[in-house]
Amino acid sequence: HLWSPGLVVLLVTAGVSMGGFMMGNLLASSRLLYALGRDGYLPSAYGRVTAAYRVPLLAIVTHGVVGFSLAMLGNFEALALISGGANCLIYLGVSLATWFAQKRDLRAGGPPFVLPGGALIPAVSTLAMLAIIGTLSRAEWTAIGVALAILVLVYAGLRHWRLRP
Repeated sequence: HLWSPGLVVLLVTAGVSMGGFMMGNLLASSRLLYALGRDGYLPSAYGRVTAAYRVPLLAIVTHGVVGFSLAMLGNFEALALISGGANCLIYLGVSLATWFAQKRDLRAGGPPFVLPGGALIPAVSTLAMLAIIGTLSRAEWTAIGVALAILVLVYAGLRHWRLRP
């Protein structure tokens, strides 16, 4: 039977999960555009927040439009390859940063958050990310490399534009 209760529950759960991921990605990743605008690497309009909700609306809308356009016009498989591998690399970086920040007792305006178990959680998450990264295919590494090269070129251009007298 096509619409069995189990299938409906699965589809609804998958839809809610994807929606939650997309909203989290949209709200979190748009902060990069906000920071670049705030710091002068993009037009200052990207560094502004709304008075009512204190969110960078232009950055959120731009991120959403670019992501949607890439998904609709680009190769979705390439985007998936870049996204999965890049997320693992970011999680690896966060795990290592957490480990080193706790080890060095880094503080920023108050007592730091200390994970229970000391270095155990960052160590386990680092090993898990290394295990996952070790399974990436040549195509995934190529896609990540091309995306990083493009980002470096964009950053260099923005930096040059920002530093011009």
